[in-house]
Parts: sequence; structure tokens; C-alpha cells
Amino acid sequence: MTVCRSLPSEIVREILSRLPVKSLCRFRCVSKSWLSLILDPHFVKMHFNKAIESEDVFYQRRKLLFTNEQFDAIYSLDLDDFLNRYDDPFLSGLGNYSNVGVIGDDSDGYVMATTLKLPGISVSNYFSQNWSLESFCYGLVLFKLDSKLYVANPAIREYKKLPAPWEELGPEPSSSSGLGFGFDHSTDDFIVVKWWSLKDGIKFSVYALKTGSWRPIQGRFPYTTGSAFGGTGILLNGGLHWLMKRLEDKSRVIVSLLLADNEVREIPLPPDLTDVGDWDYLPLGLFFRESLCIARTVVEFVDETTATSNNHFWVMKEYGVGESWTKRKFSYGFAFSLLPSGYWRENHVLFYSRVSQELGMYNFNDLSCRDVWIPGFPIVTGAGFYVESLVSLD
Repeated sequence: MTVCRSLPSEIVREILSRLPVKSLCRFRCVSKSWLSLILDPHFVKMHFNKAIESEDVFYQRRKLLFTNEQFDAIYSLDLDDFLNRYDDPFLSGLGNYSNVGVIGDDSDGYVMATTLKLPGISVSNYFSQNWSLESFCYGLVLFKLDSKLYVANPAIREYKKLPAPWEELGPEPSSSSGLGFGFDHSTDDFIVVKWWSLKDGIKFSVYALKTGSWRPIQGRFPYTTGSAFGGTGILLNGGLHWLMKRLEDKSRVIVSLLLADNEVREIPLPPDLTDVGDWDYLPLGLFFRESLCIARTVVEFVDETTATSNNHFWVMKEYGVGESWTKRKFSYGFAFSLLPSGYWRENHVLFYSRVSQELGMYNFNDLSCRDVWIPGFPIVTGAGFYVESLVSLD
């Protein structure tokens, strides 16, 4: 402590801001001044910003959360540590179980998946409940447990159960619904968005973490959705984005809800996607955390019993500018979606295939693709990344 006391407070803050959350939670017991510093909202923001500014810190704090085919729990994996155990995962074969060990046995030093445990949820019935990952934002996770919504910070094991947002609908039927999770920089608050597709348009409602209540956005918006639409919103440039259809002509469009003022905007799709059918799967995603992207899987029948599928992939280089959509090659045979914050090394991205129910790694340098098999989990039903943070839900 003598050395620490001799250091200027600015240096101490800088050093601590680079440390993992687990270490900082232990260091809260060092002194009252350290406890006050670590709980200070300005330090919490500084600590998180280090992960944005430094790629090394980002990889250190990034964790993969996923569910299995039973939906009986949420599991966590240090994927970067897992991948870095191999000199070249594309040559060593991530799909070979003999290379990665077995869940629960780390005697050989393998990186193992662990069950996410949250205080207050009974361990005795933990695995009898239905868990579903919904979205991720700034170190927090939005998930469902037996159809009820929760926001959690897994790093500090805090969570909050959200009140039901659909009570305000009353008896009005909804054909489909979707969610979004983001951060409003104008109010420095986390926002959950819920929408319903009704006969006369889309109805939005927003939940602010600070107020702890839902607030409906006035009016109905002239859009609708279908079985292959909607989903979880993609957060970019202060707004959440979904794929929807205009009520007037049923044409597809990307709909953005700005969190600061609840303004709804349209973003055009690539021209090649204007003639797609209702059942075409067009997942929205983020390309290396900075650009909207969208994919389309095209199935072509060779004969009555044989079919081939190809993926077309577009990246919006300039946000909101329809002419900036650029087509990229993506040689993968099943419907997929990119995982936000799922890039790894230069031009490598992680994706999830909802058909084969597995994770994959795609290399845009040589257009190669490999499966990423998690030890003990041959089937993954949902996945996403969060960056460990000190953000409190109290």
C-alpha cells in the first residue's frame, strides 16, 4: 500500500481502469478510497471505455454467452482465450473434440464453458427453466427466463426483472413482436424497446433502466412484419434497427428507432433485395462493429431431391446511404447471422447458423470457413457477446 499511496490519484485510476472486473471487485476491500473510486460512475464509464479504445483490453473482457438445445441455462465461455490456444484454428480443426477436451474436465488446461449463475435464482430448479438470450449492450445482457424479461450484468452478478410491457395492449391481437436493447447517450441510460405488429401498424414501447417503467411511443407506424422479419434490433449510431415491410406496398425496408428522441426512420435495402419473398431469411447484423450488413440465403433446386444454397452478403459502407451497399462474397451454405462484436483477428468474423445450430468462423481474406465447436455443446441455439463491465443495475 506504501507504493500505491505515493502514486498520484490519476495514475492509480489509469492502472485500475485497465484491470478485469473480477480483480476490481476484490480490490473494493483494499480501502474506502478504492471502494469509492471503483463505484464512482465516472470511473465505471472510464473502465468500460478502455475496452472501446484498446483492442487488447476488449479481447480480455469479451465473453461469449450461449444456450444449448434444452434452453436449460445460459453458458459463458472466454472465446478469445479458447481460440488463442491454437496457433491457427483454421488448420488445427476446431471441430475435433479430441483437440478441445470435454466439458467439466479442465485437467489439460482447456478453456471450458461455465454456467451463468445469478443470485436469487434457485439452483435446485435452475436447469428446469427456459432461458433465451435476446440482446447485448455495453456489458449488460437482455434475456428471457420462462417468458419474463431480465437485464443482467453477468460480470458483477446483478440482474433486474422487468415488468410486463404487453399489458398496455389489452385484448388487441398481435401477429408478431420483437425486442431491442441499447444505450441512450442523451440521458446516459439503458433502453429496452418492445414492438408489436398490429393490423394498422407497429406499436413501440420503451423501458428506461433508470425509471424502471415502460412508456409507450404515441401512434402507430406504417409497417408490418412476418415470420422471417423483425427479431432483435441491431444497435448502431444511436438507433435500433429491424427489417420490416411497409404497410402500403409490402416492400421491405430497414426501420430505425432513434433512442434519443424516438424518431422512426427508414434505411433502404440493397437493390438486389427488392424482389425477395416473405419467407426469405434476411438477418441484419454489424460488420466489424461499425457497419450495417445483411445476408440472404438463396436455395436452388438441381432436381426434385437435390438442392444447393448460396449466401449473398452486403455491407453498408456509409450509414443511411442506400448507394453505399457493397456486395461481399460469403461462401457458406446455410442461413446465418453475424454476431455483433464477433470479429476476431484481421478480417475474421464469427457467425451463427440457425440451420446447423452451430457457430462458425469466416475469413474474408481467403473466403474460408470453419466450424467453431464448443466443448460439450454440439448444438448451440443462440449466442452473443458481452464485454465485462462494472455497470450496476441498482
